[in-house]
Amino acid sequence: MKHKKFVVGGFILCIAVGGLVFAALGGSIDYYNTIGELKERGEFGETVKVRGVVMEDSLEFNSEIGEYTFVLYDEENTAETLAISFSHALPDSFKEGTGVVAQGKLSEDQHFVASSLLVSCPSKYQSE
Repeated sequence: MKHKKFVVGGFILCIAVGGLVFAALGGSIDYYNTIGELKERGEFGETVKVRGVVMEDSLEFNSEIGEYTFVLYDEENTAETLAISFSHALPDSFKEGTGVVAQGKLSEDQHFVASSLLVSCPSKYQSE
């Protein structure tokens, strides 16, 4: 009888710990869209994340309005591109040819207005 209580108690404890771990990890898992997924879904006006690589020679700064513009392309499908505008300071490691996750909103004319940028760090184990 005592053995059964320990088994039931252990089972309840495992369920509780599993629930806490799931709740803790659930908030830290961030999903981002590829450029193709974002365009296909057409989530206009919704805050979303999109990942791509900053196209070479696409970075421009409009000093009159304090806005950066650049183009992201999809690593898997380089034909998929997305124009981005960003009105804040660029991250220190931001440069053309670097992977970026942009958070913001897609307009109906397929222009993405980013509210934040996160530069992806390449893996030190990737072949060069």
